Amino acid sequence: MKLRSAELVEVAARLFRHYGFEKTSMSDIAAEAQISRTALYNHFHSKDALFEAIAIQLFEQFQAEVAKAQALGQISARLFHILAAKRVFLNFLRGSKHGAALLQRGHRQLGELSERVKGEYIAGLAKELEAGRRAGVLSFDQVPATIAVALTAANEGLWTASVEAGEDETIYVERIGQFLDLMLRGLIPR
Repeated sequence: MKLRSAELVEVAARLFRHYGFEKTSMSDIAAEAQISRTALYNHFHSKDALFEAIAIQLFEQFQAEVAKAQALGQISARLFHILAAKRVFLNFLRGSKHGAALLQRGHRQLGELSERVKGEYIAGLAKELEAGRRAGVLSFDQVPATIAVALTAANEGLWTASVEAGEDETIYVERIGQFLDLMLRGLIPR
């Protein structure tokens, strides 16, 4: 059976979520994909390389969600959808008893990529906040990046709590809406 790299990434992701990274071997992935280990190694030289491919795929989905959000009309909708884009990662980890370990591995192994994506995310939020200020929809004295960093930190707290509790995406998204509503009340001119 000839599989594309994307299909092997999906097989590995499924096994990592089910058994954890540490307990999943390249042999397990090859067997599940119904290919030889040699064929698997022709696509990915290591389990770490497979993990990185999964993370890159998730980061790309996340960035696509952020880009879609930036095309929405109202500033509140744009900010909400940018913050909610993080559900891409929650969906990947949901239902896995290994979610926290996979998340820690991602931070350790992909720190530079993770920090770059986080920087782009904060810059995107800051851009939207500044656009809202210029349009007269938002009013604040702080530097937009400072507010964006605070929004990101709060969102990460909400997200981490959802992952640790094994909560459904809808609960996470609802909490983002509640938080953003509260935060915007302080930024909307009276």
